[in-house]
Amino acid sequence: MSEIVSTRKLTQEEFTAYRNEVVEKYCEELVGTDSVASAEEARAFAETEVSRLLPVGVDLDCLNLNVMVNDKGEDVGFLWHEKRHILEMDVAFIYDILVYENHRKKGYGQRIIAYLAEAAKKEGLGKIVLNVFAKNAAANALYERMGFEVIAEAKGQKAMIKHL
Repeated sequence: MSEIVSTRKLTQEEFTAYRNEVVEKYCEELVGTDSVASAEEARAFAETEVSRLLPVGVDLDCLNLNVMVNDKGEDVGFLWHEKRHILEMDVAFIYDILVYENHRKKGYGQRIIAYLAEAAKKEGLGKIVLNVFAKNAAANALYERMGFEVIAEAKGQKAMIKHL
């Protein structure tokens, strides 16, 4: 099985496509949670958050938006993370993780998290933190297998932490 051996920055075209997709994905995930009252509210919230975190015209070199590349040179997934100060500590915070459709069910989700864990340790970070929607069974199962623990749960979402 192939390992994650490197990353590369998104191209401007990939960034634009991702930015549009993440609004749709976030909106879909918000609907049906206690976070929003309607689909319209979900869309407005998703657009506002994505605009705040991924502004149009942002210098891509300033963002940790990375395509994950395996040892065969194939793009297998994507990771968006950053160093943040949360719970009175510096952590690696995952905004989004994605394994491309043709590479799913091959262990790449675990490999991407392991890759980030090693990078975080090298930066002196001792924890990875993320938020996940409670209804996303596949993501929740992956994070639990990888040793993440729930530290808070509200409005259909979970905050999880992994100690490195």
